[in-house]
Amino acid sequence: MCAALARGEEVIDRVVAVVDDEIILESEVLQYLQYTLGARVALDLLSEAQMDTLSKEVLEELIAQKLLLTQARKDSIVVTPKEIDRELDNRVSNLLTQVGGQEKLESYYGMPLPKIKRQFRPLVEETLLIERTRGKHMQQVRVSRNEVLEFWETIKDSLPPLRDAIRLSHILLADRIAEASTNAAIARADSARQAILSGSITFEEFASRYSEDPGSAERGGALGTTNRGDLVPEYEAAAYVLEPDSISAPTVSPFGVHVIRLNERTGEKVNTNHILFRDRAGGGRFAEHGECGGVAGGAAARRR
Repeated sequence: MCAALARGEEVIDRVVAVVDDEIILESEVLQYLQYTLGARVALDLLSEAQMDTLSKEVLEELIAQKLLLTQARKDSIVVTPKEIDRELDNRVSNLLTQVGGQEKLESYYGMPLPKIKRQFRPLVEETLLIERTRGKHMQQVRVSRNEVLEFWETIKDSLPPLRDAIRLSHILLADRIAEASTNAAIARADSARQAILSGSITFEEFASRYSEDPGSAERGGALGTTNRGDLVPEYEAAAYVLEPDSISAPTVSPFGVHVIRLNERTGEKVNTNHILFRDRAGGGRFAEHGECGGVAGGAAARRR
């Protein structure tokens, strides 16, 4: 499955799942994986086992999407051709920027641009339907302050204590929930972590080559120095329990999924590096915080 994705070879379809009365084909998993990763991830750095993990995560996402699409039909939710065209143009424009032009994009996917658009159009339509369905039902969700406090009481003792401030690095991969599940982002973060741990590429090289944050990529992903409390709690909770030179498992925060490396402690100061993967529409959650860069402008894991 993975080799066919990387080389763009023809895949003989087989049914990999059935949701209600709808089937999911192996080719759908491959197509959605390619659509989700776009031209951002160096597939040659990932092992077959890592690619299989990604494929399983994508299958789980597709099953969830089939259920949401069924609900969208029940709710009579529709999107217009104009909305689909706009989102598709945004997606393709972002891909062209990532790879450096139409010729490289066509070479990457092994097909001309019009065919790429035709291939992605149904996925874009489904994405918009799912976004609209999720949005409609999320509006009906209400959580009271008492419920939040009760939940906090049940988990607070399990949270790790914070140590002194540290100097660290992290890999950050953004993932919009409407386009790819958090689990898929975790799998991609873990794949990046494994590639670094295997020695096939260094942390800084990965940031320099693949980060979509031009402000920090040329510095190996360096964001500069911050103080305790500047970063979001999820990030700090994972970072402060690491041993020097160790790398964390993927850590989820409001910004995305982090893989954190502890370099050294420097009192109450924290120094971080990161790799940024923007969502395929060219913005996502990162657009709300501005471009990530050095200390003054970096927002990759900062509190608002």
